[in-house]
Amino acid sequence: MKQNSADFPRKRVGRHWLNAAELVRALPDARLRGWLRWNGLLTAALREACGEGFRLQLLRQHDTRLDEHDRMLPDTAGKHGVCREIVMGDDRHLYVYARTLAPDATVAAHPWLRTLGEESLGDRLQRAGLPAAREAFRFARLEPYDSLLAGLPPASEDAVWARHSVFRLAGGPLSILEVFLPPILDCELPQPS
Repeated sequence: MKQNSADFPRKRVGRHWLNAAELVRALPDARLRGWLRWNGLLTAALREACGEGFRLQLLRQHDTRLDEHDRMLPDTAGKHGVCREIVMGDDRHLYVYARTLAPDATVAAHPWLRTLGEESLGDRLQRAGLPAAREAFRFARLEPYDSLLAGLPPASEDAVWARHSVFRLAGGPLSILEVFLPPILDCELPQPS
């Protein structure tokens, strides 16, 4: 009998982050690679793939110590910020979990980060016309017990793929972790515009 991923203790693991070239060698599934390497707004791509049934749900938002999140942002030891966790999907499936970490300095420069609710971060950045530089994606295969999945509802007993990037806004960085769940393969990847 398979265990539910909620039964696994979450722990820090020695995961290996991959760049885009390494991802091609590590992940033979071209469709999943397409989703992981999607460069446009992920919310817009999912909205197009899901049609009318698309939904973005805020799971939780809370103040946190940034070093409790496996150092997803450099130079944050002992620093505090805001953690926002969402899920995106449709009426049938959940496709992506996302966690945004924003240091207090970034939130002070952009107080709207506390008021996103169920609005997409990417949509807000685009609508506000804020200049934001996104660093290159890095990718990892996460086991169900990986500490990066802590706080996210258990959704798979199998390993999942994730990507991480950092947005650089005037005023500070934002860390974005996006976890792609197995049903993402049921979504047709939109054609790039």
